Amino acid sequence: MYKRQALAYATGWVTNEEIDEYGLAWSLREAYIRALTQIPVGINKIILDGNVNYLGEFGICETIVGADKSIDCVSAASIVAKVARDEYMM
Repeated sequence: MYKRQALAYATGWVTNEEIDEYGLAWSLREAYIRALTQIPVGINKIILDGNVNYLGEFGICETIVGADKSIDCVSAASIVAKVARDEYMM
């Protein structure tokens, strides 16, 4: 149901080889960018759960510790990501 209500959503993936070669920080940033490039609507704000702003150069990105517990769209994004990961792993 959450996907039907969303204006847009996307998942960004990196390979285990990329993680091994470039490291986790690069891989997180790259996965975010890959997801963002798939979004067909304009983006005016990005909220990352945590305290590291991997997308600071975009100028519209904010980090919030615990955002997945306090901001509905971040909670939904967390669910989408976890379901996608679990489906991939199965």
